[in-house]
Amino acid sequence: EGGRQASVRLGGRWGARGAWRVHALHQERDRTRLGDGTQRPDDNDLTQLGFRTDWAGTRDVLTLQGQAYHGGEPGRLNVAPLVRGVHLLGRWRRQNLDGTSWQLQAYLDQARRQELVLFDDRTRIADVEFNHVPLKNEHHTLMWGAGHRRASSETRPTAFARFDPPQRDLRWSSLFVQHEWSALPRLRLTGGLKLESNVYTGTEVLPSVRASFDLTPAHAVWGSWSRAVRAPARLDRDFFFPANPPFLIAGGPQFQSEVAKVVELGWRGQRDDWSGSLTAFHHDLDRLRAGRQAPTRIENLAWGRVWGVEGWSSVVLAPAWRLSAGFVELRKSLRKDPASPDSSLPNLGNDPKHQWMLRSSSTLGPGIEVDATLRHVSALPEPRVPGRTVADLRVGWSPVPGVEASVLVHNLGDHRGADYNPVESSTFGREVWLRLVWTPR
Repeated sequence: EGGRQASVRLGGRWGARGAWRVHALHQERDRTRLGDGTQRPDDNDLTQLGFRTDWAGTRDVLTLQGQAYHGGEPGRLNVAPLVRGVHLLGRWRRQNLDGTSWQLQAYLDQARRQELVLFDDRTRIADVEFNHVPLKNEHHTLMWGAGHRRASSETRPTAFARFDPPQRDLRWSSLFVQHEWSALPRLRLTGGLKLESNVYTGTEVLPSVRASFDLTPAHAVWGSWSRAVRAPARLDRDFFFPANPPFLIAGGPQFQSEVAKVVELGWRGQRDDWSGSLTAFHHDLDRLRAGRQAPTRIENLAWGRVWGVEGWSSVVLAPAWRLSAGFVELRKSLRKDPASPDSSLPNLGNDPKHQWMLRSSSTLGPGIEVDATLRHVSALPEPRVPGRTVADLRVGWSPVPGVEASVLVHNLGDHRGADYNPVESSTFGREVWLRLVWTPR
């Protein structure tokens, strides 16, 4: 396995207040291999072209940006499908002298994904959002906003699956309000409410509350509660497998939104040469995606809890040496309806219990940078994947201003193993990348 990548970016100013840049990228990836050495037909290429232009006035900032991309070839499998698309975004933001502001953003997107196995899809999206801060002072900040998105999704039958109906018009609308109140000199309270509607389940109510208290100027504790949902997508309601009857999966006409009630408690601290945070979380999950024994329909037949703690820290040990570390501890307790097969819970996610990372960034001499990273992921439960500890190394050298050469070695110890499924996923050994960057001055 291997690959090549080349990119270029040019930019400049127009007038006294404007700036522009254009960029292009071409990437080629060779075929990968399964654990038994079999090659996968996943070699592919990707080409991107894009631009961005900004104009900043006394109170207004205008942005226009866009990108087009193309990758893969028609008739490929799902590991290397044809993908192509184009999108355009425009944004207008006004900042007033009293701290109030508003922002209007519009977005257009057209995307195509074509493969032989599951998905032959063409989607067009139009989206508009408006945010307004009508009140901002020492004690109160009020924000509200609204948005609307329309999409036309057309999915043609493939050899193994179909969507019925093959074409569907989708709509999402949202309205939110949020108030932040400095109740005491060291206490901040934030409350918010969002109403979000979709064509499948109607209006969803999404409240949130948050409190933050400064223990000292350098340390703070905080807590939050929120309700979140994953609204149904076409894959939940309209998916049929195989493409022709008799179906093993016959859509999910009654599938409802998955619900998460989230509680978080945290601490953060910072001083001149050190910063860090620690967060504990608990998610109460309901109406998770699970079906019955085949033949089946997609339903909400699972529920449970997810909880854990995550933290990170960064410290400057010397003027030219910074050390960073982070970890995540995750636990799950999921249950299912007796009518649902045993595979339903593993289908919801194959997650490790432990993850940690240690990174060292240093400057060894004039123009020489060395970054070393050690990362660990514990074993995945089902399907079983052994844990792994991997080291990466980057050495960069800037001989003259505007020129940087670097060597990046992924998987320094050449650990070979699957990331998530030992039968279906590719294995990757040591990779060495050479990078040369020239910035004209």
